[in-house]
Amino acid sequence: MALIGRIRNNLWLVIVLLGLAMAGFIFMEMQGNSGTGGLLGGGQTTIGEIDGESIDIQEFDRLARLRYSNSGADYYAQRNALWNSLVGETIMKNQAEKLGLMVSDEEMEGLLYGPNYSPIIRQDFPNPQFRGAVNTEQLNQIRELEASNTLNPDFMGYWNEEKNRVKQEQIQNKVMNLVSKSIYTPTWMVNLQNEDQNSSAEISYIRIPFDEIENTEVALEDADYQKYINENKAALMNDVATQTLDYIVFDVNPTAQDSADIKNKLAEKIENFRTAGDVQIFVESNQGLFNEAYYLKDELSAVAKDDLFNVGVGEIYGPYIDGEFYKVAKVLDKKVVPDSVSARHILRSVSAQDPIAMQAARDTIEMIKGMLERKEFTFDSLSRRYGMDGSAQKGGDLGTFIAAHPDGTEPRQNTMIKPFNDLVFYKAEPKELTILETVNGVHLVEVTKQYKSGKQAIKVAYLQGSIVPSKKTQKDEYSKALRFANENRTVDAMKASAKGAGYKVETSEAIDENGFSITGLGLGESTRSMIKWANEASVGEVSPSVYRYIDQARYFENKYVVTGLGSRNPAGVPTVNSAKSAIENVVMTRKKGETIAAKVGSTTDFAAITAMFEEVKADTTNVSFNGRNVLSGEPKVLGAVFGLQPGATTKPIVGNNGVYIARLINKSAAPAVTNAGQLRSTISQGYRSQVRALIPALRDGADIEDKRSKFF
Repeated sequence: MALIGRIRNNLWLVIVLLGLAMAGFIFMEMQGNSGTGGLLGGGQTTIGEIDGESIDIQEFDRLARLRYSNSGADYYAQRNALWNSLVGETIMKNQAEKLGLMVSDEEMEGLLYGPNYSPIIRQDFPNPQFRGAVNTEQLNQIRELEASNTLNPDFMGYWNEEKNRVKQEQIQNKVMNLVSKSIYTPTWMVNLQNEDQNSSAEISYIRIPFDEIENTEVALEDADYQKYINENKAALMNDVATQTLDYIVFDVNPTAQDSADIKNKLAEKIENFRTAGDVQIFVESNQGLFNEAYYLKDELSAVAKDDLFNVGVGEIYGPYIDGEFYKVAKVLDKKVVPDSVSARHILRSVSAQDPIAMQAARDTIEMIKGMLERKEFTFDSLSRRYGMDGSAQKGGDLGTFIAAHPDGTEPRQNTMIKPFNDLVFYKAEPKELTILETVNGVHLVEVTKQYKSGKQAIKVAYLQGSIVPSKKTQKDEYSKALRFANENRTVDAMKASAKGAGYKVETSEAIDENGFSITGLGLGESTRSMIKWANEASVGEVSPSVYRYIDQARYFENKYVVTGLGSRNPAGVPTVNSAKSAIENVVMTRKKGETIAAKVGSTTDFAAITAMFEEVKADTTNVSFNGRNVLSGEPKVLGAVFGLQPGATTKPIVGNNGVYIARLINKSAAPAVTNAGQLRSTISQGYRSQVRALIPALRDGADIEDKRSKFF
């Protein structure tokens, strides 16, 4: 009762608190929770805005599925590419609207269905039978189904997006062409270009390398960094805020016990391998390697080739280490194989994805084989009638070609694809007709001649075990990394402990909040998770998580990463603290140059200058703006030289490759322009080739709000 009484006496306070709670709830709903709209349609499903046009996360994901459903690219790389594509498309669309540019229905018809096929259509709808051609049959079928409103609903979304991409690319091309055609080179620029290309000067000069000054002789101060930043604001400007990560990699390597266990498990299979009735099935069911091909001695791994050629047919060799694997080899056969082969074929080109067409091709080849076996027609005549590749009009003749590497790992000129190669070199006998299916279609193959030099080859099957860390080893290394992260909660502590334990601390490049790759670590979910953590962390903080990385070839956790936020760099001109690590080397070089220049002072006597430094001498040469010479890459020095009068000497100039002092001996002026029209055209064409730089320039001027990091 006492409690109820107190509530009644302070009812006004209860009402105020309830009101504040309700206001807070309404405010949160207005803002919207992550992935929801909120009461007032808040923009928490909006991942960004481009010049006022919002992009919804659901629409973004839909476009990603349509454009990249068959892509093997990294998830985050796909979405980054899509975002950049949408930015470019939106900017170009807005520019086109301002300029009154459009794509007409008739124009779209030609881009989609011919004859003026869009490059996008050429890439996405290739003819499987003829390289570089378009699959007109498929496109015409799409047009008919769309016209009759019977296009498959699942395909319709893809096709609508395909048409949108074609349209956006055409709009971009129109904007680019408009800009390109507006480029004009005035006469004064033609004369200036002529002067740059054809003027030359004879000079004497001294180059004093920066390493004449030791690093220990130079003390860098914040003022040196700030001066460099002030003079290079445009180059150092950050378009977006970035951050750097300091991290330690804990590599996971197999122990001696891991290696012994893998070897023993492989050895346990040797007897069954020796007695297996069907070697191919046994090998493939035990994750081994089986190849129908025969290997010459030099085509085998160097660690085992001598022993394998001494092993009898049916015998076992191993276990032995070959690279990152333990292997057990069984020699299946030995024989002399051809060095080269002459063959001919009749090919019915068809895609393996089209079962009806594939069966029709098989039936046609069977019919052709029967006619040849009955000697009703010649191979040449049937090739010309039924063949569907470039050899058809030559009677199917493929000429003479050499054997491909058995593993297909060393592509060679004048070789065939592996199934064809294995057939004509190792299986088929001369004059024998064989039906073969490859990625190109269905072949009827005849070996016309085999050329043998007497070299023996062997056929080998392998069992193998990847030498990888065991689950226990991976767990132990992860525990070590986690313990290190828990014991070192600041970057300074992490660096100090790493030094004592012998670990190397790496520093990432500058990464923005949407970054998904770090040099040295690569891309993927772990790297993205690390960057997302850094987006919310404080500078100097160490992540409580240890990030796992997978060996993509052998599928084990090959490294664990402990990371901390090293620096945060705001958008705009960087501060000294945020830029110091990135510009330290160039500021050091510049300070050395200034030290050398101060030492030379106003001295113009070359003998006196060379006496100041070891192994520095004067030299004489011809220089120009056009072509390679000792001052190529030294624009400040070249500019100063061509501004001199004969006999005059420059003051010390800090260049890119040292400190220069130059004296002009004589200068040859460029002859008068005699081909102004050609030179004007050449200059204009050079600028037209740079028109694509328009896109990033327009992007810099666009109003872009990027919220992707809140969603993925």
